[in-house]
Amino acid sequence: MQSFVINLLNGVSYGLLLFMLSAGLTLIFSMLGVLNFAHASFYMLGAYVGYAVAARGGFWAALVIAPVLVGLLGAALERGLLRRVRPHGHLAELLLTFGAAYLIGEAVKLVWGLSSLGAAIPPLLDGPLFTVYGAAFSRYRAFVMLVAVAMLALLYLVLRTSRTGLIVRAALTHPAAVEALGHDVPRVFTLVFAIGTGLAALAGVIGAPLFVIEPAMAESVGPIVFVVVVVGGLGSLGGALAASLLVGCLQTFAVASDVSLGSFAAALGADLPDRWAALTLAQLAPLVPYVLLVAMLAARPRGLFGHSADGANRATPMREPGVTFDANAPSRARLLLPWLALVAFLFVPAVVSTHGWLLAYLAQTASMIVFALSYNLLLGEAGLLSFGHAAHAGLGALIAAQVFARIGLPLPLLPVIGGVGGALSGALLGAIATRRAGTAFAMITLGIGELVSAAAWSLPDWFGGTAGVPIDRTSGVAMNALFGSPRAAYGLIAVWCVVSTVALYALSRTPFIRLANAVRDNPVRAAALGWHPRRVRYAVLVWASGFAGVAGTLALINVELVSTDSVGIARSGAVLFATVIGGTASFFGPIAGAIAFTFCSVAAASVTTAWPCYLGLLFIVIVVGAPDGIAGFMRRHTRRIATYGVRACSGPVLCGMLALAAWLLATVLAVEWLYAIRLASAQGVASPFSEWLPVLAAPALTACAPPFVAAMFAAAGWYSAKASGRGWARIEVAAASRADVDVSAHGAAR
Repeated sequence: MQSFVINLLNGVSYGLLLFMLSAGLTLIFSMLGVLNFAHASFYMLGAYVGYAVAARGGFWAALVIAPVLVGLLGAALERGLLRRVRPHGHLAELLLTFGAAYLIGEAVKLVWGLSSLGAAIPPLLDGPLFTVYGAAFSRYRAFVMLVAVAMLALLYLVLRTSRTGLIVRAALTHPAAVEALGHDVPRVFTLVFAIGTGLAALAGVIGAPLFVIEPAMAESVGPIVFVVVVVGGLGSLGGALAASLLVGCLQTFAVASDVSLGSFAAALGADLPDRWAALTLAQLAPLVPYVLLVAMLAARPRGLFGHSADGANRATPMREPGVTFDANAPSRARLLLPWLALVAFLFVPAVVSTHGWLLAYLAQTASMIVFALSYNLLLGEAGLLSFGHAAHAGLGALIAAQVFARIGLPLPLLPVIGGVGGALSGALLGAIATRRAGTAFAMITLGIGELVSAAAWSLPDWFGGTAGVPIDRTSGVAMNALFGSPRAAYGLIAVWCVVSTVALYALSRTPFIRLANAVRDNPVRAAALGWHPRRVRYAVLVWASGFAGVAGTLALINVELVSTDSVGIARSGAVLFATVIGGTASFFGPIAGAIAFTFCSVAAASVTTAWPCYLGLLFIVIVVGAPDGIAGFMRRHTRRIATYGVRACSGPVLCGMLALAAWLLATVLAVEWLYAIRLASAQGVASPFSEWLPVLAAPALTACAPPFVAAMFAAAGWYSAKASGRGWARIEVAAASRADVDVSAHGAAR
């Protein structure tokens, strides 16, 4: 009884802390329709800022100052970036917040380092509040519960009874009418976003004394918060409260339990294998939130208090608005050029070079190409944003590794086994994930991906634990000895990359994918024509999971190991980065994105420790400035030149190239300067760029010269970009004038 009461109180306090974090996320989604993926990062930022403020002004000052500062940062994010991508829909907003979460994590590492920090409980709240059956319940946990209840009451009063709440709710459903009444609707949205991020920071300040402050805290608590939001029902504040308490209590009781699965099954009259029977509920505690998510979706797909309609169901591939192209079919030479470039990229360097690092880079790129193309089946063709795609790739590779170790089949056939394994995982997990679409699908796949990742750590007999599941690619049948050298193994990977690319290209040209496009663009009309949107989404997911399994197996052949990292959120985020950077509206866009991503993570990582920052900045720039990705950006400018002529376009193109070069130099200078004075000084080493840019290492100039030069380059880039924009405007106006003259002349002739 003693342990039950204490665990119940601890579970309720933990659940209310989860509610404090999920309340801001629910507020933003219910009022703005934006699911802020960076919400957990703002929670982490609030903990770090609160720690810094508390070191100087105490806990109570941090409780006020940190949420205000983080809320102002959230307002700047909404005003400066989210408004720019809002015309592209909720998909672009979600991707932008995903990139913002990545950059906030890198900024935290840059400012506070990688070491964990501990926040102290204020003296006023230190010590036990009361004792139950000899066990003490702390004052601080009671304070957490009190703040959470006060937050709930305040939010309810403001949103339901005040004039401000009425304006906010009306601005969501009838923005034009609210604006006609004299209210600034964009300012209302900024205020709501700032309040939501401020609440996340408040939860970070309050939760910091209970947990360790570390850069990974957003990754650990973020998926649980999204599980809470989905289980409670997207946009429901009451549902978030109920789901928070449910998750908090279940996970607390599971952690404190020493009951084994064997004894639990015996009580039900069942018998389990020894390896299953030895597992305790405490070992399986990380799985509890995600098992609850799967159970809830199976029983009630919209959550406890959610609405039946999906939010943001329609998600078209991101394209630059207002840009149209001619409908002329490209020539055969232009169709073959990307294929020739891909084959040359995969095979020519491997033939002419003997460097081992080049083969490693090409092998990683080849597997990422297949992975990104499989992901684009979901994102580009079906409009399904998934945060758990790595689960299918990792499970396919795991099945392939287990089959290869036990049967020893020929290595060239191993990707087929991985593809079948990935398709089976997609068929199993997709039955749950595809019950919803749009934003809900993204959150469900995040939860399912985290479920697989947590299972990989909790079940080491299956997934190999920290050591992973290794293979020896030369074992088995005699022909496998041919693939012992890295060059021979890469040749097999490159051939499978080309075969998979051709297969995916053929699939993208089938009527089935056109049907997936119809479901993506207008599921209601597709259903009216007799097609079941959920079945179409399910079939696309199975196909994408199968090719993801092929990609995972190619990576297995390269490194001869499949580990728990293969199914983690970091791997899913990597393929998302590659696909969006390349462009989802073009078949070859993900290929370009995979090449760029692998270059940043392999080549750039060998030059500078700041490569994750560059990758995050590139992702943000693509989402905001070029929603159609690298491929769409190049295609737009190529067709402009073909339409208006090389001579007429030379000026704007040159100014645009100068702007890109200036901004790139400004970014490199600013980032490397920050890393030099923060990380390098703390670790006692110099930045690699200091050898190339001596100004970064000069003590007298370190404080002012690099930021000043970076500002000059940024200003030059801004001026060149304005000149390029004016040049393109003049060209388009002149073309329109000539068209009007031609029409007038034609009319006069008639």
